[in-house]
Amino acid sequence: MEEAANKLTTDTVKGFGLSAVKSEESTFQFYPFIYSAGGASYKELETPEAIKSFEFIDGLLEEGYMSQDVLTATQDDLTRMFVEGDLAMMVNGPWMIDRISESADFEYGITYIPKDQEFASVTGGDNVSITKDGNVDAAWEFMKWLLAPEQNEKFAMDTGYYPTRTDVLHEAEYWKNEELVKEFIPIMEVAEARGPSANWPKVSEAIQLAIQETLTDTKTAEQALTDAAAKIKELEE
Repeated sequence: MEEAANKLTTDTVKGFGLSAVKSEESTFQFYPFIYSAGGASYKELETPEAIKSFEFIDGLLEEGYMSQDVLTATQDDLTRMFVEGDLAMMVNGPWMIDRISESADFEYGITYIPKDQEFASVTGGDNVSITKDGNVDAAWEFMKWLLAPEQNEKFAMDTGYYPTRTDVLHEAEYWKNEELVKEFIPIMEVAEARGPSANWPKVSEAIQLAIQETLTDTKTAEQALTDAAAKIKELEE
C-alpha cells in the first residue's frame, strides 16, 4: 500500500486518504489497521501491534502520501476529494457508492483495506437499542419487525448500508449481483464490531485524541496510545 500511495502521489494528487477528524469517523477508519496489525481490542491499545499500526499511518503523512487535510476530513470530504481527482485511494463505505458513481467520470474499484498480519474491517453505521423507561414490549415488537428479513433488506438498500443479517446478505439478489456493491461481501466476513462498551463514546474520544496527537506529532504513537489506554482503563473500572 505504501508503495502504491507513493506512485500515485503527484503535485496535485495524494495517494491515500482516511478520516482522522476528531469524531467517531476516525475511530471507525483506524480500527481496521489496529486489528490487521494483530491488535486485540480497545482495551489493549498500548500493545506493540497497535502502536505499529499508528506509526504506519503517521508515516504515510510524514512522507507526503496523505494530506494534512485528513485531520479535519470527514468521509464525505474524502469522497469529494476522490471524485474531484485529488485523492487516488481512500478508506470509505458502501453508502458512498451511489454518490461516487453519479459524480465520477472514471472507473474505480473496491477491495480490502490493505493488511499487515491479516485482512480486517469493522462494522459501522448505527445501533438500535431499547430504553427501559419506554414501552419495552412495543419497542421489542418493532425491533423484531425491523430486523425481519424483508425489512432488513429494504432498509439496507434504501440507506446504502449492508444487511445486519447474514442470510439476507447472502441470499438477496441485490448484494450478489450489483456491481461494486457485491465487492463488500467478502470484506464483511472479516469485519469486527467496535467495542462493545457501555462507555463507548468516551472510549472513542480517547482513541480520537490519540489519533490526532500522533498525526500532529504532539506525542509519539506509543505515548499517545499509552495515555489513551490509561484513560480507557479508568472508564472501564
